[in-house]
Order: sequence, then structure tokens, then C-alpha cells
Amino acid sequence: MVEKIQLVPGSVTNHGKASGKGRNADKGSGGAALQNLNVDEFGLSGDAKNKVIWARSQFELNYQVLRSVNSANGFETSRETFSFRSAYEFMQRASGEEATVPVREGSDTPATEETGEEDQLTALQEYFSPENTARRILDVATSFFSLSEVFKAEGESEASRQKFADFIGGAISEGFRQARAILGELPEDVKAGIDKTNSLVFAGLDDFVKNGIDPEKARSGGVFEKIAAYRRESAAQLARSLKQTNAVAYNANGEIQTPVDPKVSTKG
Repeated sequence: MVEKIQLVPGSVTNHGKASGKGRNADKGSGGAALQNLNVDEFGLSGDAKNKVIWARSQFELNYQVLRSVNSANGFETSRETFSFRSAYEFMQRASGEEATVPVREGSDTPATEETGEEDQLTALQEYFSPENTARRILDVATSFFSLSEVFKAEGESEASRQKFADFIGGAISEGFRQARAILGELPEDVKAGIDKTNSLVFAGLDDFVKNGIDPEKARSGGVFEKIAAYRRESAAQLARSLKQTNAVAYNANGEIQTPVDPKVSTKG
């Protein structure tokens, strides 16, 4: 039953807004976080439903912040939708994590051996705890420091780290803003979890400024290297997809044939 709870494909990261009527009706019980989630079909308990809302909300938050951070540094982020399986897999790859949470083959459910549905939902909620979500955001954000213009110009110093933190902090704040706008009204504990994640991320940025990057993360084979490898892989996939979408056509003379959109005027 739990494995079937997921968002309709494409609905997680759209920016459409629920009607005012829908928002008022759902206020305090999930709001926009429940939009397109089919949790009500399965008769879940209130606690189980709240765990799903929590995980979906923290996933959206994590996704939007990573997307904003990547965009600020010139990288596109693949479009992702929330389900039990994809939520784990995307975050593990994008954040350079080890695949520590087993996923049953052919299932959309995070699962451990012989666990029940409540255990699976608890594991999902823990994976998207404020502490774990903040750590993933910080790892991705600070992995860009050594690639930044300020690092190239000024090297490693508290002053250069502060300049980078000011820059990347703006991108992080924008990601939080976008996520909150998408999610709408949320249960108080879920909202508090997002607020706590925000506090932990910026506390982590302050620590980065004062103490620099943990050498373990920057070592060969460490989390930063894995994050960079995923970015390269993702960029290559997006480039291939774009190339296929914009395939070049040629006429009989071998000249590039530029398609004209009939809806667009070619007149000055």
C-alpha cells in the first residue's frame, strides 16, 4: 500500500497554485503539500499521512534549494518528481551520499528487511530530517567554493569564504522562498521542520566562514568529488536531451534548415 503513494508525474516541481478554496479547505492538514498526493486513497492513519507530508515537503525544499544553488553557479538541475524511490535516489546522487537506504527492487518504497509500512515512513521522515536536509544543502553549496571566482581571485581565507557565503546564501534563501511558495499551508510541525532546516543551513554557512571546509569532504573520492561527478553526468544527460529536442534538419543542398514556428511573426 505505502509503495503506491507518490505524486502524479510532473506535479512536484510545477509552480501552479491551488485555488483559494482548496487552500482554505486544507489549511492545517497539508495544504498544497497534499495536492496531487494520493494518500487519501489508502486509509493511512493521521500520523502516517503526516510523515508523508513531512517527507514530501522536505524533499521539495531540498530540491528547490539545490536547484537554486546549481543555477546560481551556471548548472541546470534535472526535473524530479517525488516518490519513495526517486526521492532517495535523486538526493543520494545529487548530494554525493552513499546509498545507505535499501530500496526494494521494482518498488517505489524505501524499505529495510522485514519492516512494516510505519517503519518505512519513519525511515523516510528521518532521511528528510532538518539535520540531514541541511547537511545535503550545505555539501552541495560549499562544493562550489573552490570553483568560484572569489576563490580563484583571492584563494582560501576567511574573507573569501565570507564573500562566497554571502553569494551562495542568497541562492539558498531564494530556494527556500520558492519551496515555501509551492508548498503553501503546512501542519505546524512540518513548517517548524522547514524553519529549523533554514536555521541549520545558515548556522552551517557561518561555521564554513569561520573554520573552512572539512578536509574529509574535499579529499579524493570524498563527497565533493561525488557531487561534481553527478553534476557532470547530469549536465551531459541534459545536453543530450536538448540536442535530441533541437535536432538539426538539412535540405537537399546540405544547408541547415531552420524551422519556423508558424505562431511567431518573422516580420520586423
